[in-house]
Amino acid sequence: MKTFTHGTLSDCGLVPMARKKTKTPTIKDVAAAAGVSTSTVGRVLGGYGYASPETRRRVMKAAKQLGYRPNAIARSLKTKQSRIIGFFLSSITNLFHARIAEGLQEVASSYGYNVVICCTGLNANRASAFGQMLLESQAAGVVFSVPGDEAVIRVAQSLLDNDIPVVTCHGSIRIPSQDRIVCDDFQGGYLAAKHLVELGHQRIGIIGVKDSGTSARRIQGAASFLKEHGIVPSRVSIVEVVSYSTESGYTGVKLLSARDEKPSAIIAANDLMALGVLECLEEMELRVPEDVSVIGFDDSFAEMTRPRLTTVALPMYEAGQVAAQLLLERIERKDVGEERFITLPERLVVRESTTVYR
Repeated sequence: MKTFTHGTLSDCGLVPMARKKTKTPTIKDVAAAAGVSTSTVGRVLGGYGYASPETRRRVMKAAKQLGYRPNAIARSLKTKQSRIIGFFLSSITNLFHARIAEGLQEVASSYGYNVVICCTGLNANRASAFGQMLLESQAAGVVFSVPGDEAVIRVAQSLLDNDIPVVTCHGSIRIPSQDRIVCDDFQGGYLAAKHLVELGHQRIGIIGVKDSGTSARRIQGAASFLKEHGIVPSRVSIVEVVSYSTESGYTGVKLLSARDEKPSAIIAANDLMALGVLECLEEMELRVPEDVSVIGFDDSFAEMTRPRLTTVALPMYEAGQVAAQLLLERIERKDVGEERFITLPERLVVRESTTVYR
């Protein structure tokens, strides 16, 4: 059998096929295919100026069919704006934030924008670095879904000072922004307490988070229902922990257990905390829901717990969509006007972790 050593293809009796050159489509090609001027194509693909919905549709269709890819660097130099939307969040492992990001990305991508995830991990230096990156890359706009610490507040103000629109989506009210999307946390707390009282529970424990407006509103909602329905305040135990974490939920149960009035039901400020509640109750050999009923918030992974968690569901996917819509209106129309405040309803999802008090 004949073997070949290193050499050219021709040494092996093989002749390489000549590559067929393909022409890269230009903005003129797109304009011709769409039946519009090159300046109109530039406005549509660049996201500046006005174009009718029909014109936009024709241009986008022509660009897609031709495989045209605009020069992002040249475009951002001309418009002083990239097609980047920043999304500040504190944790990428929390499905709560993942759902916001999914809704945000769906709407943003339909307008030709890309979402850049800025996970701060509640680290001030990291938040500042992300802010500087977004300024240098001439971001089109930014959505914040984080607590309002000093570093985040400075970043948001710096973006606004540089004419970059800012929207908060279930973020701290301390963060300066032009529009805000929140979920009705008071209503959510009210619904959680209502469910437990209707099941016959009178001794209720609530685990909140220190210095959190969201947690405070949920506690206020629950307390409001309990007061309206004559639940004796001494039978309601409220403790506050340091964070929305499994560990904090575990700690909360320990704090409640030290009280004279042991709860027959517990409301945790989110599902991660509720998971810690379930773990601690199991260690204490208390059954859920037979001995203690448990409710969480968010509906982020409540289907995956055992027992499956009763929770107050937040419309986070829809919140991300609304955040994108408000931000894009700020980006593409500079005359939107005063701050807009959108409140989305919450709903109770009953599963296996709550039952009738016996």
